[in-house]
Formats: sequence, structure tokens, C-alpha cells
Amino acid sequence: MGETAPLIMIGPGGAAGKGGMGRMLAYLTDALRAIPEAPRVAVLDSYGPGPKALMPAYVAGCAAGLVLHARAGARVAHIHMADWGSVARKGALVHLAKALGLKVVLHLHGANYVETCAAMGPRARRLHAAMLDRADALVVIGSYWRAFMEDVLRVDPDRLHVIPNGVPDPQPAPGGGEREGGAPRILCLGRLSERKGSGVLIQALADPRLEVMGVEACLAGDGDVGRYRDLAGELGLGRRAALPGWVDAGRAQALLRRADIFVLPSRHEGLPVAIIEAMAHGRAVVATPVGAVPDAITHGVTGLLVPPDEPAVLADALAALARDADLRSRLGEAARARYRARFAIGATARRFLRLYAELGLPPRPVDAASRPADSVFQEA
Repeated sequence: MGETAPLIMIGPGGAAGKGGMGRMLAYLTDALRAIPEAPRVAVLDSYGPGPKALMPAYVAGCAAGLVLHARAGARVAHIHMADWGSVARKGALVHLAKALGLKVVLHLHGANYVETCAAMGPRARRLHAAMLDRADALVVIGSYWRAFMEDVLRVDPDRLHVIPNGVPDPQPAPGGGEREGGAPRILCLGRLSERKGSGVLIQALADPRLEVMGVEACLAGDGDVGRYRDLAGELGLGRRAALPGWVDAGRAQALLRRADIFVLPSRHEGLPVAIIEAMAHGRAVVATPVGAVPDAITHGVTGLLVPPDEPAVLADALAALARDADLRSRLGEAARARYRARFAIGATARRFLRLYAELGLPPRPVDAASRPADSVFQEA
């Protein structure tokens, strides 16, 4: 297996997973590997690329890999967990990691984690509480989730760590996606579903004001793409709305560079990586105040917040941004400033390195002459 990896990162799809959790895992792993004093990290896939019928085999393979790495000297398992079935799968891996003598960081991402916990019966709640108790550290991605863990699940606050998602800096050129004399482009990145508000967004895009302005939109993501293409056709969006299906990280970044407005009208969220990526690109964001989104988007300052399931209100916000380039610019600049202050992946990686050190995984020795001036443990 080669050189021992003291840190094991576990998540669905590994570093190639689709969706925000997979992208966050990849960003964090890359950031850690770029830091000289960071421990060596190995990545295990707990789900696979699909179909779901193969998922049990990937879970078993992940468990076997965890055993092998533990026997080779691994010390910390960083386990990324979402909601519904992910809770059971990751619960089993938490117990296995502890049985192997590893410290466990359980990293909670699930947009529907509240709904998952509410649906549990008495026995499932007891098993879930036992799993949470086994983790050495619980990481949540925003203030909303910390409050839920403390107030509803009664988790010891001393075991909770709020570490928001982070993304790399794309360093956009001044002016971003604005086009000379062209109609603004609207972009949505995320799985097409009712949870993500895809139907609500398509209804809003059919607003006559946006049609008159010639506003174009792209809704990129997997899910029930055919259903939403049909809805767009029924509402007369024609060529104004493109639904290309799932796009990889490179294509997503290209779309962000071309966009003027980013929108994600979800019903439930953790802290969407796509919103943070849009902020990093300096885009004006329209979102809903769900999950930890208000940690990133302050209404009228770093974006616009609208209630879920309100297509008319969403259309008002999109029309206001479409007609006002100065407003787009002001919100986009403030969004990028907040990204740089709170959501840069380098800062996220530094916070995790400090957490790993608290759990007994010290920084890797690095020759002083080769250590960068902005060494990860020297920054605040």
C-alpha cells in the first residue's frame, strides 16, 4: 500500500464524487496535500459511482480499506456524512474505525439531516445517538447546524466544531461575466429536484419581465432532467433556458465565469458549495435562507434572499438584478469579499489541521528552510 497515510478521508464517490459533498471532499484533500506539514491523506469511496445496486460492494470495500490503513498505521478517520441512508452507512464506519483504534472526525453535510432525524423511530434514535457519541469530534458547516446539534440532539458543545465549507480561489478577472450590451445570464448549479427548487426556478424564469430583457438561464445538474426540460417547454422558455444535465467541475467553473447571476432556490440545504463558488467568482447570488445559507448570504449585502416555494418573489429578485448592473456589481464584490474572509479553502484546511492536531495527529515534520512563510500553523 506504500507509505502510511495517517489520515483517511471517507466520502461518497471519494474525491471524484458528484454533488457538493464530493466536491468539498476533493477541494479539502487537494488543499491538505498542498501543505508541506499536513499529514499524508488517503481517500476511500463509501458509495461508488452508481448504480445503487453496487453501493453495498463499495461500502464493503471501503470498510476493508479502512482496516488495511489502520493496520498500516493510520490514526484519524475523517468521515463525511449526509442524510437518510448515508447516516446508517457512516454509522457502521464510525463504529468500525473506533474498533480499530482510530480517532474519528464525523463531518455533517446533509441538507435533509433534520428530516432524517425526525423520521427515526426510538431504536434508530438510540443507535444514532450512540454513533454520535462514538465520534471524537463532530464538524458542522454552519451556525444553524450547530444549534440543531446542541438544542435538538443534545450534543455536548465541547465536541462540536463549526468549520464552513471552503473552495479554491478562481481569481476572476475584473468585470466577471458581464457582457457589453448583452442580456444577463442566470446560472443554477445543482441536482435538478424539488428540494433544490428547480420547478420554482423554471416558473420564475417564465416571468414576462425576464423574457422582455432577453435573459438566458442555464440549470446544470443531474436528476430528473427530462421532467424539467418538459416543464420549461410547457412554460414557453424555448432557447432561453438550457438544461445540459450534470457537468464536471471544470465545466461548472467555466459556466460561473460566464454567468452574471447565480441562483439556488432550495427548500433544504447544508451550506451549498455551489453558492460559495459563485461568491468566489464575484457573482450576484439569489438564494433561500435555509440551512447555513444565511452564514454566507446577507440579504442586500452579499446577495438576495427569497423564501422557498415563491416563484413570483424569486422572479422579482431576478428581474431586479437583471435590470440593474450596478446592483449586481455591488452584491458580487461584497460576496467575493466575504468569500475571501470566511470561505477560502486554505483557511478551511488550516482549521482541520488544528483539529487533527487536537486529536493527536501532529503536523508532518518539514525542514525549516523549505517551509513557506505562510505555514499553515502560523496563520490565525
